Amino acid sequence: MWNFENDTVRGIHYSRFVASWVKICRWNKVMPYFNEEFMDWLKSLGLPERDIINIRDMADDGKLELELSVEKYLKEHK
Repeated sequence: MWNFENDTVRGIHYSRFVASWVKICRWNKVMPYFNEEFMDWLKSLGLPERDIINIRDMADDGKLELELSVEKYLKEHK
């Protein structure tokens, strides 16, 4: 089981891969899903499979309480 640390691969923190994906998806008005396309992008960078899985897990395994807080905030501040 992965310990959800913001590890690095090739000197880049996992969170930077996630943030970059989200940022470019948003610029292109595409919902930033962490699906096969996301994993294919990571594979195209030549990252090891274990790191790809860990990055995907970090991207997709949010904390429900925080997600609900974000949803509430966005509804209240539109």
